[in-house]
Amino acid sequence: MTRPAEENVHHGLYRNPLLWVGLVVAGVAGNRYPFTFFLDIHFLFGSIFSLLALQFFGLRRGMAAGAVIAGSAWLFQGTPYPALIMAAEVAAVGFLVLRRNMAMVVADTCYWLFAGIPATYLCYHLALALPYGSTTITMAKLTVNGITNALVARMLYMAAAVYSRRITLSYREIMHNLFSFFVLFPSLVVLAFTSRADFRDTERAIRTSLDQDSQRIDRLMESWALSRKQNLVVLADTIAKASPSEIRPYLALATRAELDFRQIALMDRSGEVVAFYPPPGPGGSPNVGLYLADRHYVPRLRQTLAPMLSDVSFLWDTPPRPRVAMLAPVVKRGEFAGYLCGVISLERTRTLLDKFTEHTGKLYTLTDKHGRVIMTNRPVDESGSGSPPEGTGRQGLPSALTAAATGGKTAGAPAYLSEIVVGDLGEWKLTLEQPAAPFQKALYASYLEKLTLLLVVLLASLGLAELLSRRMMLSLETLLQVTRALPARLASGATVQWPETSVSEGAYLMTNFREMADSLQDQFCRIQAAKEAAARQTELIKESEEKYRLLFDSANDAMFISEIDGRILQANPRAIERLGYSGEELAELSTCQIEGDGDLRQREERLAAIRRQTALTYETLHRPKEGTPVPVEVSARLIQWGDRPVILSICRDITERKQAYQARVIAMRDLISAIAHQWRQPLATLGMIVQRTHALGTRGELPPGHLDEFKANAMRQVRYMSDTIEEFRNFYRPDKERQEFSAVGCINEALQLLEAQLNHHAIAVQLEGGEAAGLRLQGGPSEFKQVILNLLANARDAILENREKNGMACEGRIVICLTAPQPGRLAIEVIDNGCGIGKEVEPRLFTPHFTTKSERGGTGIGLYLSRMIIEESMGGSLTLVPGGTGATFRIELPTGKES
Repeated sequence: MTRPAEENVHHGLYRNPLLWVGLVVAGVAGNRYPFTFFLDIHFLFGSIFSLLALQFFGLRRGMAAGAVIAGSAWLFQGTPYPALIMAAEVAAVGFLVLRRNMAMVVADTCYWLFAGIPATYLCYHLALALPYGSTTITMAKLTVNGITNALVARMLYMAAAVYSRRITLSYREIMHNLFSFFVLFPSLVVLAFTSRADFRDTERAIRTSLDQDSQRIDRLMESWALSRKQNLVVLADTIAKASPSEIRPYLALATRAELDFRQIALMDRSGEVVAFYPPPGPGGSPNVGLYLADRHYVPRLRQTLAPMLSDVSFLWDTPPRPRVAMLAPVVKRGEFAGYLCGVISLERTRTLLDKFTEHTGKLYTLTDKHGRVIMTNRPVDESGSGSPPEGTGRQGLPSALTAAATGGKTAGAPAYLSEIVVGDLGEWKLTLEQPAAPFQKALYASYLEKLTLLLVVLLASLGLAELLSRRMMLSLETLLQVTRALPARLASGATVQWPETSVSEGAYLMTNFREMADSLQDQFCRIQAAKEAAARQTELIKESEEKYRLLFDSANDAMFISEIDGRILQANPRAIERLGYSGEELAELSTCQIEGDGDLRQREERLAAIRRQTALTYETLHRPKEGTPVPVEVSARLIQWGDRPVILSICRDITERKQAYQARVIAMRDLISAIAHQWRQPLATLGMIVQRTHALGTRGELPPGHLDEFKANAMRQVRYMSDTIEEFRNFYRPDKERQEFSAVGCINEALQLLEAQLNHHAIAVQLEGGEAAGLRLQGGPSEFKQVILNLLANARDAILENREKNGMACEGRIVICLTAPQPGRLAIEVIDNGCGIGKEVEPRLFTPHFTTKSERGGTGIGLYLSRMIIEESMGGSLTLVPGGTGATFRIELPTGKES
């Protein structure tokens, strides 16, 4: 049985276009302004309004609203896949609710489990090439989002139904949805708050770690820079007091004492190199005399008379290497007298920084005040600079999914930054970075576990809600089945099995129904007793009336009840069917109007006979409303019908009886015609024999032995006529005996019967058998002989007719040709040179009672009878072979064994 909610989805209860537009606008807004749970885990609410439109407006308008709302998701998110999945969700839920009578939340859950999750995997992992982890969290997020939206849409629809009272809802579905909602909503709230707490804790831990490392590295770099400055300042003070010959040994001593200095050079007041140590290697160019007054740090040294770190420069080796130096002014008598330049080796500094950052995954970048990189452990970007990200200061965790969260490169991922100034004058800057990618991956892994757990809890709650709602509603559904058609069941005396329940309200309801059923059953018993008493009083009347009606309506003959004057009072269905009138039309007619024979005096005599004898049987015709009159035999009787006498007429259709009688007459006439046709030839032959014998006797020319020949010929004709009688007696017997006989022998016997006639008319007969003359046939030899006699007699008549037409005695010739066209078959052709058969006659040649010799006494039965014998009795064929001057008849029969 279809639930009312699903009927609403199919037909749609609302037609207001403004409501439809409002739902579409709300759905677009739900896709434009999603709710963010954490990072970029957003919940879209557009499908809530798509499913609401599906419930309010039916399948077609709901799918149209879903298409528009899904299109907005494509517009806002820049990819078509969420829109396709959302549109497919509306179509699938509408189909399952409409065709499978599913509840909406169950239908949406089935969609996501069997179609939505695989579609998300195909679209995001295969089409967009997202990594498996990102695809997994997307599948979990979309599934939870879709089922949540379906549940919210159904709850809103239920609220509208309760408010409007135009829609009926299933109590079991209400319980199911409420239970699922109260499990899902707190879980989502807890998930949102715990996710934000995890976010804040992670951000706090990252900042704390970055601050601590920044402080340690700041102290390290400050100590390193102070140590280099102090050593170089001491050397500058010593050189300011030393003689020129002592400068080089002091430089060598300082270089060997401080391993971080690769080389130390002394420049005079004008910026020209005076001395340096160590000297260049083999092939190296000496630096003495090199003019460096154009260096931009020289004016600052002159002004401040304080040590400082130099800008970065590059040694263009392969690959290029950065070079930095510590600068210290040489002051004599309070005036600038030159400066020392100590080229610093950064290997120990790099080793210390790497040691600080190797376990924390932090990145560092040391730059000069112009932003040129001195050293870094950042991956080199596409430009090859390896420079830190733009912007300084500390940053918070980014709000959007980064490349680290989606499997991208670390260099492009956002990070926490901390900057450390190196040098008293801020010459260098050390940027310390903490990439967010590892923490984001950990957060996403945690969120995936929570979303998966939430999805499992949601599915479990839906299944448990379905189970509990069915279980809780089981007693009420049983009560519904029990109370359906309860009065009819109680009236029939059936026993009602009342269900048991532990719910107090259900038990109270069942108690009320049980009391109501007992009261109804008591009332039914009283009514039944009264009905039985009334039924007994009318039973005899109904019984007699039913018997009369049964006999009257089920009779195979037409029956009429009419007044004495003939007006019809009642007619049974058979009479109405036979005459074609309706019952109302017959009530306006009389028996005189439907009887088609006899005059007024004859009808009066019949009426008088019925009154005198109270019964009369006669034959007449009934004239139906349409069609030919029907012969009937009427059996009329005078009876008492209530308080008046009426005539009961039983009219039996005797059409078949009349037709059977006419058929017997026709059959007898055909049989007599056939016998007369078969006797005509032997009688004519017998007459010729008698006439010839009489003529010879009159002239006294009787040869010896002629009387014996006369007797033999006459007896032969008499026997043939006797056999003809026997053959026609047995012709229609189905059990007549079949035997094997010689075709040539029967043909010769037929020729002997017609020998006198053929000789009298000078007609020559030629028999051509060849090898086929030895073949034998199956069937009746006498019947076959009759066929040959018929064909020979027709050939004789055709030759005589040809002579009459031509006016001269032309030669008469009949050829009987026996051939074997194929093994097991015998063909017999009877060929004459008579007048032939016209083409207009050929189609009717074998029709019974058709003849072209009516003026000579033809009956038209010979060829018809011959074909029936050949085809029905012997299983062969008799045909007319067209062409030739005369006529050719061909008989083809199956053969037996050779003689």
